[in-house]
Amino acid sequence: MVYPVCVGCKSGIRHGQKFKVGEGFSKLFWSVRQLDRVNSNDYICQKCQLKFVHWTKETNDEFKNLIKNEQEREKSNLDGNVRGFVYCI
Repeated sequence: MVYPVCVGCKSGIRHGQKFKVGEGFSKLFWSVRQLDRVNSNDYICQKCQLKFVHWTKETNDEFKNLIKNEQEREKSNLDGNVRGFVYCI
């Protein structure tokens, strides 16, 4: 039987221990850690899922607030110029 490979640690994932990367911050987190584009349908193992959860708790959602504030600033920018942090997935 072929097991899916974890994008975080590159190990095979047994059934019941896999989590989809999904969209949003999890996808961004794993893309940055791997320095490569990660598909939202890729899988991570339980150990790597816990790394992501620990990171979100450790940063106290500061990263999410940074993205949210930048998106609001871009929306309110009337001249259409993009300044500062650029958020792309």
